Amino acid sequence: MAVPETRYANSGDVRIAYQVIGHGSLDLVFVPGFMSNLDVQWEDPGFAHLLNRLGVFTRLILLDKRGTGLSDRVDNHHLPTLETRIDDVRAVMDAVGSNRAALLGASEGGPMSILFAATYPQRVRALVLYGSYAHFHTWVMGREALEEFIGGIEKSWGTGASAVRFAPDRAKDARFTAWWARYERLSLSPSAAVALARMNAAIDVRSVLASVRVPTLVVHRRDDARIKFLGGNICPIKSLARALPSLLAAIIPSGPATLTPRSMRSRNSSPGRGRRRCPTACWRPSSWRGWCRRRSSPRGSATGSGMSCSNAYVTPRAMLSRAMAANPALPG
Repeated sequence: MAVPETRYANSGDVRIAYQVIGHGSLDLVFVPGFMSNLDVQWEDPGFAHLLNRLGVFTRLILLDKRGTGLSDRVDNHHLPTLETRIDDVRAVMDAVGSNRAALLGASEGGPMSILFAATYPQRVRALVLYGSYAHFHTWVMGREALEEFIGGIEKSWGTGASAVRFAPDRAKDARFTAWWARYERLSLSPSAAVALARMNAAIDVRSVLASVRVPTLVVHRRDDARIKFLGGNICPIKSLARALPSLLAAIIPSGPATLTPRSMRSRNSSPGRGRRRCPTACWRPSSWRGWCRRRSSPRGSATGSGMSCSNAYVTPRAMLSRAMAANPALPG
């Protein structure tokens, strides 16, 4: 498939790059993580395949956050707040005529999506959070680890060296690493990457979780390379479950942190029988196996004990349908 046409939305005096593929009845906005480049991401076969599959049943809206990829650059000494960045998402939705959409937030795109849903509830149908977090220092890295990460950026940004942090199981693939190096260079300059890493370290949306009233699907790898399944001895899914009134959760055994069909495919994906005490899930472009859910419950009563596991196969279309159906009272 050819690279989709890139257009620009006006967000104040900044231009935000976006692409649209698919003609489905459901609008799905993909909010990317630390770095992105709308054109370069199509050069990786796995990423391109995932986007094409999502575009089969949705109108998929892609964007580069301000300061990254094809969007306008920002002053590294006056970085945008998370509130400014979610307004960029709103500007893109306005530009494509999307009144209401599901949001798919990966990594840093997760807290952005959470804040967007809390700020613009009338614009959000459902949330899907992949490998994400609500508080950076709890689940991503502490201050010493952050300085080590920044030191690596200053020494080797643009060489593909960061692949070992984001997609360790592909870091030994020379073709992938060469693409990743190009992806680094065309997503962010070294100085911008350092500034963005420091800005991300301040992310904390825990205070708005209880304000999110849309059905939410949380997908997390048990061995996520960046966002730990256990951070500070706190499970991110259970922590989100305590605050979010309507949650579906899928825990996938192993794989890279980056969002591709490969990252969503379990290495231990043999079908199980009956219900399992420890929920695991496997996603392929054509199926979601072992989805785990917690039924909508009054705020404050959400605990991990209410989660159950099923071995039903669910298509990506049904994945979002289940998320939206978790709150039947929500307007369609």
